[in-house]
Amino acid sequence: VQAKLRETVSVKDFGAVGDGVTDDTAAMTAAHATGKVVFYPKGDYKFSTISFSGGGLVGEGATTRLLSSSTNTSDLITFTGVGTGSTTGDAVPYFANFYVSVPTYSTKSAGAAIRLTPSQANPSNNVLFFPYFENIHIRNVPSGIVWDNTALVTVKDCKFFFYTGTAISSANTNAPDQGDNHIYGNTFYNGLGFNQGTALYIPSGGGLYFTNNKINGGLKGVHVKPLFTGSTSIFNIAANSLENISTGYGVHFEYGNASAGVQVSQVQITGNQFANNYYGVFFDNGAGTAFYWTTIAITGNTFLVNNSSHQPITLQSGRDFCVSGNTFDKTGGVGGTAITIDALAAEGKILQNARYSFTSYVSNSSASAFVQPDVLTGSGTTTATNTGYGTALFVSPGNAVTFARQFESTPTVQIGLQQGAGAGVSAYPGSVSATGFTVYGVTHTTAVVVTYNYVAQGILRSY
Repeated sequence: VQAKLRETVSVKDFGAVGDGVTDDTAAMTAAHATGKVVFYPKGDYKFSTISFSGGGLVGEGATTRLLSSSTNTSDLITFTGVGTGSTTGDAVPYFANFYVSVPTYSTKSAGAAIRLTPSQANPSNNVLFFPYFENIHIRNVPSGIVWDNTALVTVKDCKFFFYTGTAISSANTNAPDQGDNHIYGNTFYNGLGFNQGTALYIPSGGGLYFTNNKINGGLKGVHVKPLFTGSTSIFNIAANSLENISTGYGVHFEYGNASAGVQVSQVQITGNQFANNYYGVFFDNGAGTAFYWTTIAITGNTFLVNNSSHQPITLQSGRDFCVSGNTFDKTGGVGGTAITIDALAAEGKILQNARYSFTSYVSNSSASAFVQPDVLTGSGTTTATNTGYGTALFVSPGNAVTFARQFESTPTVQIGLQQGAGAGVSAYPGSVSATGFTVYGVTHTTAVVVTYNYVAQGILRSY
């Protein structure tokens, strides 16, 4: 980074005024033609669009404002440097510390604020590596930062406001393992009721690390839709806040390619907060094909739900998954299902998760998904006084036992005797319901007190 900054020229040296009135497009274009990082001092730089193939753009923070007059579908800033596969080397663009916008979000119907589209690129080797974006504020532009045939991208501490397309998007479509992108500490804001826009769209490339970001509003938070023909892996979505996506998806893994054998593996969604999203985490069914999401861990997340139609976790398909240690909290009444597992999902485990005010904890249609039951234990006594089986056995009257908490449906109940209960003594359950069961004691001698333990296993009601 420091080496890049030493290769800097000032846009003012090329005639830019930065008064918000003068059109600085020509001066900006001339400065970037040097191939160096161009420094923009404090000011309002009016321009239409610019394109360059080397260096980058650095300002002084929020006081450096690039105000585009573009009303068509063109990108505002386009980088066309040559990827590593070329003999001319890698351009390595650097962007930091400025604000870029158009007047309102309805000014443009398409186009990105910054687009990386490497020249002479092909999927096999001419990949542009190590682009860097930091502290950029993008407002009212349909899409924010978009790249294709690019890998090892860093986007940190940027702000995206009122995007109708995608705030950050990889346009890689045909190279499955172009990735290892780090996106962290960013803010995505579309506000309440603005049900448009996707914060992050990834159609290709493993090695995604999306951490410590804040998403508020929009249609989708993180959208992964593989369009490649090979497998890919490692999608780490951790410690983010995704909220108020009231008609869409917090995290959406969507089927995108019919090629047999395609797999997306090693997906980890952990430590996030999902608040008031229609879908929290959603893996679709691959259009009913043999497509699989594999080795999925959804752990340690918090799901805050304010509508009974909202679905915190849905796996329509997937294999070798684990859902564990999450918290589900339904506010404003009771209703809904916390976890939905459809028939195409396989070989998964739903372990212990905390939940409150859901009518149903898990809806499980999979033949091979295991749901770890809740367990209640207790003990009691009953006295065998009635003749039950011939004249040699004495059976107690049925004693009613009420569970400390109600189950969603009838649990299984196992009864054992406490140590020292005596030879020839047993106990067994009679009728069992979601609220309790009846216990009977059996002895060879009348008037013997039977002391028993019980274990009830099922899904406890959360309200």
